[in-house]
Amino acid sequence: MKSSPLSDLYSVEKVLKKRRGPTGKPEYLIQWKDYPDSDNTWETEENISLDLISDFERKLKEKKAKAEKKSSSSPFSDLYSVEKVLKKRRGATGKPEYFLKWKGYPDSDNTWEPWENISPEVLIDFESKLKERNAAPGKESSPQREFYIVEKVLKKRRGTTGKPEYLLKWEGYPDSDNTWEPEENISSGIILDFERKLKERKAAEAKKEQEPPKSVEAEDTSSFEESSSFEETSSSEETSEEENEAKKRQVEPSPSGVDREPELEYILGVENHDGNIWMKIKFHGKDKEKLVRSKDANIKWPQKVIDFYEKRIVFH
Repeated sequence: MKSSPLSDLYSVEKVLKKRRGPTGKPEYLIQWKDYPDSDNTWETEENISLDLISDFERKLKEKKAKAEKKSSSSPFSDLYSVEKVLKKRRGATGKPEYFLKWKGYPDSDNTWEPWENISPEVLIDFESKLKERNAAPGKESSPQREFYIVEKVLKKRRGTTGKPEYLLKWEGYPDSDNTWEPEENISSGIILDFERKLKERKAAEAKKEQEPPKSVEAEDTSSFEESSSFEETSSSEETSEEENEAKKRQVEPSPSGVDREPELEYILGVENHDGNIWMKIKFHGKDKEKLVRSKDANIKWPQKVIDFYEKRIVFH
């Protein structure tokens, strides 16, 4: 019998269900002896006796054979039954994904699944209804968005496999569609920019904690100096503040002048100003980014522009 790490602590009363975990490995819902159902837990197979797993799989196979149901091509056929396909989107890898409502489960258990995990019959039915709905009289056709662009990297975490994952905000989509993605699904330029800003923020916070509190005398002196020169500078300060506010309300992309700039490090994104496309660019040796006209960037760094779109835009 295969020993379980939990065998010294708990005794398994019954294996209730099976599912595929986030790492792709099977997991089993365990009812523990002398514990209520609220303490049932999903466990990986290495935490369960091999005899219990074999017995559960045998009974599951017998139950399927007795029901004489036609086997489905979906890898989830042993675990869940699709009640309804709710939405469709293109995932970070460029492949279609479908938002599924599982039969017998609450809406909180709805999941996005790749097309290969779903029965062809279910997909055909959904796609045909979607086509009919878009072609309905009096309704303008709204084609599926053909690509996804990262608007912002929000957070970072260590995934279940131990590799970094990043929470992405997708341009043109609500926060409810934010997704955690592994680094291989994201442009290296976006990751570098996020990591740089994260490092700068941590350094600023550490520096702030190390700064000694200002003395009362220093504060009083500065206050006196400011008040003594108030009458002389108030007029110019008001004008300066008005000018600054006017500048904040305007978006003034920098003129091209790309020939005078140092070598391009990476492209961060694209923006639309007054009908013109601008590229947000980070140059070597400069801390601040700069907006450059897309047509100028195409001429100066054609390969960099091509690499940027290949990594960030997925065409259907």
